[in-house]
Amino acid sequence: AETGVTAMMMQAGLDTGPMLKTITTPINDDDTTGRLHDRLALICADVLADTVAGYEGLVAEPQDDALVTWADKITPAEAEINFDQAVADIDRKHRAFAPFPGSWVSLGLDEQGRHQRLKVKAMTVSQNASSAPPGQVLGKGSAGGPLIAAADGAVEFTTLQPAGKPAMSGRDYLNGYALPQRIFR
Repeated sequence: AETGVTAMMMQAGLDTGPMLKTITTPINDDDTTGRLHDRLALICADVLADTVAGYEGLVAEPQDDALVTWADKITPAEAEINFDQAVADIDRKHRAFAPFPGSWVSLGLDEQGRHQRLKVKAMTVSQNASSAPPGQVLGKGSAGGPLIAAADGAVEFTTLQPAGKPAMSGRDYLNGYALPQRIFR
């Protein structure tokens, strides 16, 4: 997969003008939204400089309306981890929401009926299948963080952030906090 930056001419519609200059970059298997954002910002500077410097010689290409896609605004609710999914999907979703809004799990409901959220700042995935149901806390992973069963493997939370607290390693989290036996979506 790839993404990129395009300089375009303005029209009345949203992002409908002819394209002047495009530079693409691959989306790597370990990219997060934050890393991709930073890389695209550097590419944007190159696109802008090239467009301004070569404007007279650029040929405007119309956009193909058949390739247009729309994306709704991202909400924090979308970033909740669903352990019924495959570990590859959980990993992609985690990276898509890093750093904002940040993936999370619910540790149950508080007195007002709101989710007690535990932010997942970093994790690793394991393809080793488990007979445990998805969401089952399996113990500690190789880095000492909580290991949670997923549909086809497990994820280890290596950096966590409890509500109102600083981020900490998964190992440190387990030294100071208890997890339920199973995390439900």
